[in-house]
Amino acid sequence: MNSVTEAVTRKIWGASAGHGDVYAILDGARDRRIHKDLAASPLGSRCLYEGAIPKALAETAPYLVPLKAWDGFTTRVLDQGWGQSWGIWLASDAPVLDVRRHLRRFLMVADELGHSLYFRYYDPRVLRVYLPTCNEQELGFLFGPVERFWCESQDGKAVIEYSRRGPELEQRVFPLPA
Repeated sequence: MNSVTEAVTRKIWGASAGHGDVYAILDGARDRRIHKDLAASPLGSRCLYEGAIPKALAETAPYLVPLKAWDGFTTRVLDQGWGQSWGIWLASDAPVLDVRRHLRRFLMVADELGHSLYFRYYDPRVLRVYLPTCNEQELGFLFGPVERFWCESQDGKAVIEYSRRGPELEQRVFPLPA
């Protein structure tokens, strides 16, 4: 375990205390190791896509993964994926199936012409840009049962935490050790 992994683990699990379980949404499209590691993980995972999907799509799909601090799988994901846009982290006290159902609501959006588009909000590069643009109603809809979201900074040298303070988005940045 490297010092960044240790610092991220302490930050996320320290901040999530009293705010529910910690999950990641990992994007299989970012690295082939993600799908292989998910298949071998004892923690389990749930694809955010519904129903039977072709193998090629399953290997690149987003997965909701319950995580445990200091677990070998969690450590491996942080060691290999932090700074590589593998996904985002969140805390919720809702049951995992309710969290999955909620997060599935954002996979497709419509553009101004009404065309359906995939919305890759689980990519930290998207979340960092999108969340600060949300109004009060959009924040309420997006957060739902989620207490906090975390993602890596653009350079991977900080943890960005998003939560709600009343109707407002609160964003805090926590630098990581070099």
